Formats: sequence, C-alpha cells, structure tokens
Amino acid sequence: MASMTDQQPRRTRQAGALATRGIVGGVVSGAGFLAVTMWFATSIGDPAKAPLLMMSTILEGDEAMMTGAASTATGLAVHLVLSAFFGLVFAVVASRMRTNGGIALAGTAYGALLYLLNFKVLAPVGSGPSTRPAGANSQPLPSALHGNLAI
Repeated sequence: MASMTDQQPRRTRQAGALATRGIVGGVVSGAGFLAVTMWFATSIGDPAKAPLLMMSTILEGDEAMMTGAASTATGLAVHLVLSAFFGLVFAVVASRMRTNGGIALAGTAYGALLYLLNFKVLAPVGSGPSTRPAGANSQPLPSALHGNLAI
C-alpha cells in the first residue's frame, strides 16, 4: 500500500502536466486568436500590428500608442503571458469536468467571459476612446471560440 509520501511525487507530476497542458493550450489558442484579431484589424483598414500595439499599452501606457512609442514586441510578450495565464486557469477548471461536452461548453463560456473581461471591462477602463480598437466591440464570437481552442 502506498504511503502519503509516495503519493506526493505522483501529485506533483500530475500538477506539472496539468500546468504544462494549460500553458501550451493557452499559448496555442492565444496565437489563433491573435491571428484572427490581426486579420480583423486589416479588414477594417488598420495595420496588422495594431492589436499588438494596443496590448503593449498595458505596460507602456496609453501615451505610447498616441506618441508612436508602442512596441509590437512588448505587445506580443503581454499577449503570450496573458494567454499562458488564461490557459492555465482554464486547465484547472477543465480538470474538474468529467465529459467532453461539459468541457466544450465551459470553453465557450470561458472565451465569452474573457471577451467581457478584456473588451468590456478592462479596455474601457484602461484606454480612452482614441486608443480603443474600432472593432473591439464586434468580437464576441471569436472570443467564445477561442475558449474551445484550448481544449
């Protein structure tokens, strides 16, 4: 019979595997979401790098966008970190679910929640109208589908 100390390495490995899957899933789904967002930016006449520039303002501030000092590298780093974090959170939630259907529904709901958090709560608070993306209010469907890419 296994003792409690024998179970600890197994739990640590399981937690590490869960974290890895969540981070990788978040980054992969975040890359897909970024691609759709960049495509959307070009479809409304903005440069493809506009979403990355807007993401960089999380660290660089709104004035960076207005002065042209916003960095695509900073925006990409912010996006990768947030994608990894959101994926990790979803992995913890999904690990508690028992059916694929439940996980798919949770992924859709999680993506919609991320849309509300990112575009309806944080963007208006953190950005004035001049730096807010023109199409940010029309992206709930890609956001909801984004939650399923992590699955």
